[in-house]
Amino acid sequence: MTPGCHLEVSERQRSDLESWLRAHGISAAPPILIQIGNKRTMRRGLRRLAVNSKYWPNESWAEVLRHVRARHPDRAIVLLGTGPEYALNQEVAALANIARLHNAADDLPVPRLVALLERAAGLITVDSGPAHAAAAVGCPLVVLFGKALPSLYRPWGTAGADVKVLCGRVAGEPDMLGIEPRSVIEAWSSLQLRDRDA
Repeated sequence: MTPGCHLEVSERQRSDLESWLRAHGISAAPPILIQIGNKRTMRRGLRRLAVNSKYWPNESWAEVLRHVRARHPDRAIVLLGTGPEYALNQEVAALANIARLHNAADDLPVPRLVALLERAAGLITVDSGPAHAAAAVGCPLVVLFGKALPSLYRPWGTAGADVKVLCGRVAGEPDMLGIEPRSVIEAWSSLQLRDRDA
């Protein structure tokens, strides 16, 4: 039996998502999702990012976003998060400077987020709640870990989603800052996406 949890998505959630996608000009094709921040990242505001164990540099995210855009030129990319993460997403979006990038951090209540994860081609994320929800609805993902132990906290889902876990080290200690953008790009390139681009 596949370990992990399973989330059911209702037809009402799917219908809400369809309306939301249309309202934001996002095509019905499975989008690519990116989760840059998390609750811990935003706890003390943007000025505290660099001392946070779940912080990965904006420049690194921008590099990954540019690669994803080049690899999937026709696919919408949606930045996830909660309201406080909107400004962080905007900073990264400005650095990446790519087309069809949607910052949805101020407009994703949990039911809509779960439906979006069910629809998505794949997700790149820090260790976060959406990572676990993604695995639970079968969304393939690359997840970056900092100090938390993947053996205890990695996402598992009964839907059997492809999950690539990345860990870094700095000065011999577990640290997300030790993960290079090229490692994320390589993991993404090897991920078994849903509805992979031709």
